[in-house]
Amino acid sequence: MWLWVETKLPIAQVAYQSGFSDHSYFSRHFKMMFTELPSALRQQRLSSAASN
Repeated sequence: MWLWVETKLPIAQVAYQSGFSDHSYFSRHFKMMFTELPSALRQQRLSSAASN
């Protein structure tokens, strides 16, 4: 999760570096674990970081 939230790497690269060969599966697994899509969580984190 750190790579996705704290960097601006594309989802495919984060998925690959996390051991997933399919970025769609990574997104589904991420949502199952964190109840949000990776893009939504990243946007929230970047927004809150910008406001601090």
